[in-house]
Amino acid sequence: MGRRISENLRRKDPDLDPSNVSDRRLAVDPDVVEAAGLAHDLGHPPFGHISEKKLNELAQKEGCEEGFEGNAQSFRIVAALEVRGVSLSPGLGLTRATLNALLKYPSPWDPHGGEKQKFGVFKEERRIFDWCRNGLQDPTQRTLEAEIMDWSDDITYAAHDLEDFYRSNLIPVSKLKGSSFERSRVIDEMVKDGKIAKSEVRKHRAALQGVTSVMPRGPYVASRIQRQSIRSFISYLVGKWINSTRFGGGTLAIDPEAKAEVAVVKAITWKYVIKGPTLQALQGYQVRLVEEVFHLLARAGRAKGKKQSNPPVQIPPNFIDLLKAAPDKAGKTRVVIDVLATMGEEQVASIHKASSEVAWTLA
Repeated sequence: MGRRISENLRRKDPDLDPSNVSDRRLAVDPDVVEAAGLAHDLGHPPFGHISEKKLNELAQKEGCEEGFEGNAQSFRIVAALEVRGVSLSPGLGLTRATLNALLKYPSPWDPHGGEKQKFGVFKEERRIFDWCRNGLQDPTQRTLEAEIMDWSDDITYAAHDLEDFYRSNLIPVSKLKGSSFERSRVIDEMVKDGKIAKSEVRKHRAALQGVTSVMPRGPYVASRIQRQSIRSFISYLVGKWINSTRFGGGTLAIDPEAKAEVAVVKAITWKYVIKGPTLQALQGYQVRLVEEVFHLLARAGRAKGKKQSNPPVQIPPNFIDLLKAAPDKAGKTRVVIDVLATMGEEQVASIHKASSEVAWTLA
């Protein structure tokens, strides 16, 4: 997505070529945007945002005042945790442009920013953050490549989640197509969650009606015609949203209709899937797994060097060096979170099962 948007912008405005711009913040290189798109979610822990919230709480309890933030963790991975074979320095040795394109939130944690603040870097990586922001005419603003990456993420999330959940019959397509009341429920939820203001209701109601009117009918039974229809529908949305962008006023300008459509599509999946009772129950279980495995890892970190019989989890060798180098409790907690955040969901469940007297399973 990001590559296509970048190429479109460059065709419309050749002055965005990195060799032509006077302000590095306004350069557009499709390779850089693609790299940022691939890297931007590396910091997401197992089980996604619900786990991110729990890790933030656990980190703060254990002395990390910054807590945990998935965007800052992505930056930490590419700037410090991963290594290249050709360099003794930590990190992947990415260019300033690529690191900046990764920074959806180009600011450090603010002690006065409140609990729900978003930020792009932990204090441990502040030096390389300052290095990559140096030279920008306005280092407090996102680069144009970061804006493209973020819009590409929104398009991808909206379009492909909608397709997946349509195929799973988790979205009441018939109700949404035929009932203005049902569509109003989606919009009301957006207002309640603070996604849109009341003054924006009419615009988003129209966007939702427009999207659902061309949505294939359900329920999904995987017939050939339905498979063709859903692919055509998703391709239509993606193409429209990709082509809704232009460069204007020193920033990425997005057609208001496209922004509203992406917002309502995300709201559909949020209402019927994310907030659905099945997933809510499952997330409660997942949060407990994350918390218990965190404490297991913390104990393993404190016990390094001591012989244990059949420990359920051990700190991987590449993290032991980081653990030894950590200057204080907060630093050691950060490394423990690094270990957990790199795990897959099956790993977390397996470690929890191995440590428990009861082999917990989901019915």
